[in-house]
Amino acid sequence: MINTRGVYCLTERLDRKQLKVKKQYGNMYKADNWSDEVNFAAMTNPFSNDFADWGGGWQFAYPEIGDTPAPDWKYLYNIVNFITTANDKAFSSDIKNKVDINNLVDYFIFMNILEAKDNQAKNTFFSFYDYRTAGSFFYSVWDLDGTMGRNYDGTPLPHEILGAGSNHLYQRLLGLNPANFKELVKSRWTVLKNNQLGKSVVASRIETYRKSMVSTGAFARERAMWLLVEPDLNAEATYMTNWYGAQYDLFDSYVNSL
Repeated sequence: MINTRGVYCLTERLDRKQLKVKKQYGNMYKADNWSDEVNFAAMTNPFSNDFADWGGGWQFAYPEIGDTPAPDWKYLYNIVNFITTANDKAFSSDIKNKVDINNLVDYFIFMNILEAKDNQAKNTFFSFYDYRTAGSFFYSVWDLDGTMGRNYDGTPLPHEILGAGSNHLYQRLLGLNPANFKELVKSRWTVLKNNQLGKSVVASRIETYRKSMVSTGAFARERAMWLLVEPDLNAEATYMTNWYGAQYDLFDSYVNSL
């Protein structure tokens, strides 16, 4: 990505290859904005395969219009329709066959430990690998600018447990507990809290990136170019580390209460 001041984003896009979605047989849908369908709350907007957008919320990510085979909303429509309309018995019995429960567990922990308010349903990909053999939907995330103690606009973010948030799929998973969803969350958190999401592990990761930004001169160049960049990198790293520690404790208590 380039603007008049040079390169400002040099990252690899989350795409079919990264997710290992099967070419010609898998699908990726991108939640670009809030809508009833993105929240799995209701079916209020019509769709057409002639358009890359469904109701202002979902977009085709793979395949795209013009590709062969052509993109199709039917796969996403079917899962949204099931989540929003299935009675409790049907939902509890069948949801494990329609979504990757372990992935849903991981994403639930992820969005709560980071307090990712803008990623409760929006700013995600909802995908499946291969409709022939692996048709269960799974979440992937993008655009995490409103996490780790900061809102998307850079303002401080008070501590809060999102729980299911606005996501009706998670509301039903917590309310009905199909496939022992709550126990899966507890078990997974027990592993992650002492490993990848441990306080010291995350603190070390923050410090590694802080040092890299200083040693490479990247932060100095950012400050010289963009006058609104936070002037004290050490203070920001300390803020993030302390914020995460407190959020960790809050989420740990929440999980224990499930």
